[in-house]
Amino acid sequence: MTNKLYAIVNDSDVYILNKVREIYTSWGYTPEQMLTYTTWQDGLASQTSLFMSHFVKLDLTRDQDRTNFKDLLKKKKKLLDNWFGNGVIIVCHKAPGKWLKDLIDEYDGTYDGEISIDEILKTINLSKENKEFVKYYVGDSAEDLIIIKNTLSGVADTDKLTIDELYSYLPNKMGAVPPWQLINAVMSGNMPLLEQEFQRVITNTHPLVIMKLLKNKFQDFVTYRALTASKMSEKEICELLGYNSPYRLIDFKRSKCKHEKEIMSMLYKYEFKFKEGNAFLPSSNDLLHSLLIKITLMAK
Repeated sequence: MTNKLYAIVNDSDVYILNKVREIYTSWGYTPEQMLTYTTWQDGLASQTSLFMSHFVKLDLTRDQDRTNFKDLLKKKKKLLDNWFGNGVIIVCHKAPGKWLKDLIDEYDGTYDGEISIDEILKTINLSKENKEFVKYYVGDSAEDLIIIKNTLSGVADTDKLTIDELYSYLPNKMGAVPPWQLINAVMSGNMPLLEQEFQRVITNTHPLVIMKLLKNKFQDFVTYRALTASKMSEKEICELLGYNSPYRLIDFKRSKCKHEKEIMSMLYKYEFKFKEGNAFLPSSNDLLHSLLIKITLMAK
């Protein structure tokens, strides 16, 4: 059995906040019993008041506070056997070195090192394709990914979400422009609108995010055309595509495009180029721009 001693090392404030709550709840404490300090003194974790015991969150997210604690350990050489008392949670934004893990291990505590994007993704119930989409959407922001995880925790059957449905649950990035108008411009063959929207959207959106949304749209379009040709009703088509309203078919009904299958083939080829990342290819933004122009011309 481990002691009530826990170290959390993570760049994400959201992760730290959630983890601290998870830990003290498992210890049987409430938020009112938490005392937060940035410097350590003997006896801090053994305080009680009004018949209530208190545990300590030692906040070492600032470099100076972390350095001060490390220097204190060097001076003391040895802490009291039960220095963590009612419980101590140490939080850091970045790994301070092996000394903190050694300290936690010495007193039979738990060390929670920085978690990677891939490790967090493993804990979210999404399809393989949607996990890949989310990974491109968040980039290197573990904090955004944890927000997504928390948001989806209250959603049923997340592994069955379409990319469009999933997008509605993603956090809005500062300065980011939703790509729906851009995709509508491509679908309708509207070149002036494409150029206008591309410049607005690409600034804060990864090209593969746009690619995935566009590919999803044309996959549904190809399916719609095939089902319409087989005389299937709009209600049945919506059920098969997972649409909750026939209104979502309006872009497909208006489209004059006669090359949807060729466009799908092109999308798969370009997606491979993006992921391959060949040094001889244009930048990903230019590559996407070129693709969108070609599709828009074919969609007229």
